[in-house]
Amino acid sequence: MRFSKVIVLVILFIAGVYIFRGFIFGSDNLKQKKEYWENEIASFLKPGTSKAELEEFAIKHSQTLDCYKNYQHEDQCDFVDADSIGGLSTHPVKLAIIFTIKDGIITSHKITPTPVDVRE
Repeated sequence: MRFSKVIVLVILFIAGVYIFRGFIFGSDNLKQKKEYWENEIASFLKPGTSKAELEEFAIKHSQTLDCYKNYQHEDQCDFVDADSIGGLSTHPVKLAIIFTIKDGIITSHKITPTPVDVRE
């Protein structure tokens, strides 16, 4: 009897975490913005796109591109979509679009929620 209560509690906990995660990161706005950026990137940034073309893409979409070397010493550029809104009021998130660049050419990208400083 005791073992079955533990199993039920574990299942409820896992379900709660799954639902809560969906509530925070499953925002309709974030989903729509992620889909929007995937379509824009697929349409305008074909394989072999240069960093200069990425800069033009960012300007065209009113985004500020920030370029740097990551912890693995790879060249990366990113921008954060200020119009994407998600998370909670105490832990807001926005979408960051991160591009990895090698020899001046975009090799990959990812779109991920990123925390926003609530003090800003």
